[in-house]
Amino acid sequence: SDNVSRAVAAYLARCHFGYRSKDVAAWLGYSSAGGVGQAVGRVEAAGSRCERMVQKLARRLTNG
Repeated sequence: SDNVSRAVAAYLARCHFGYRSKDVAAWLGYSSAGGVGQAVGRVEAAGSRCERMVQKLARRLTNG
C-alpha cells in the first residue's frame, strides 16, 4: 500500500536530493524503482497547493 507521506518522501529524495530511484525504492519499501516513478508522478500531478507544501518541506530539510 502507498500513502501521501511516502510519496512525498520519494519525491523529495528523488527530485530535490538526487538519490537514485532504485535506492529510494529500497529505503521506502517500494517493490521497484517504477513505484518511485509513479509516486513522483502523483506528487507532481497533485497541483500547486501540494507543490507549495513540498517546496516548504524541502527548504526546511536543507536549511536545518
